[in-house]
Amino acid sequence: MLEDFLKLDEAKMFQKVRNFADVKTDKLKYPLYVSEKYDGVFCCAIKENNKVHIISRTGKPYTSMKHIEDELSKYLLVEGSCYLFEAYMENTAQSVISGYCRDTVNQHPELKAYVHTGLKLVGDKLIGNLLSNEPLKRAVISEKGNIVFIPFKVVNSLEELQPLADELFAKGKEGIIIRQNANYTQGTRNDNMFRIKENIDFDLEVVDLFEGKNQFINMLGGVICRFENNKLIKVGSGFTKEQRAKFWADPSLILNKIIEVKAMKKSSKGDLREARFKRIRNDKTKGDF
Repeated sequence: MLEDFLKLDEAKMFQKVRNFADVKTDKLKYPLYVSEKYDGVFCCAIKENNKVHIISRTGKPYTSMKHIEDELSKYLLVEGSCYLFEAYMENTAQSVISGYCRDTVNQHPELKAYVHTGLKLVGDKLIGNLLSNEPLKRAVISEKGNIVFIPFKVVNSLEELQPLADELFAKGKEGIIIRQNANYTQGTRNDNMFRIKENIDFDLEVVDLFEGKNQFINMLGGVICRFENNKLIKVGSGFTKEQRAKFWADPSLILNKIIEVKAMKKSSKGDLREARFKRIRNDKTKGDF
């Protein structure tokens, strides 16, 4: 069961999220199911052989959250049952959370599991429905506060969406996740789940580097990434001077890696407006395209 699941290409393991800017809003089907987006690290906890295993979006084990494994073992009672959650700490950079999750030496009891949905693994397929989780949420009482179920709202019009996102932006939050269908749809990006953020972002593969000019001569000027439809785009901003020096001296630190790229929006020509480097995605080995 779990072994079969881990044999899948990582792009087919879990449901993917599209940017709402790419959605044809006239094709939306209501109701929509809206929840808060967190800037945590995606995890899946699966019970097999009477043990809870926490894995990353690439199928690699996370071993630094035994406290979450122990608490989830009280509620994941059936073989193959699983929770999709974000390991998260309030007021903490995502890069720090990612480092804690990938730590193979120390335990990090400060991490909490913010649960998006409960599912069941059947063979190599994740099956479930967002609405069926409601009785489960009411039944689970997280004694130590390590498990937090993310609530959702039901929305029946496009006009209701942006105010929900703006309310969270005003509080310094990430944005919202929108599900068009309560059923879980495993695999590549589709028209079932989207996100609204203040900016759009993509995880892109770095295929080349280019040298800087003026004050950045003999340093990294930027990177070239693979975008949709095999289009190559340049990302030249967002790097610190230290990163420019380090990446140019040792290109292997960023070349062929997956990086998070933020932008204002996608242009009519298919480019990213004001694209900038955010961070290296050590938790991913494949880009969005």
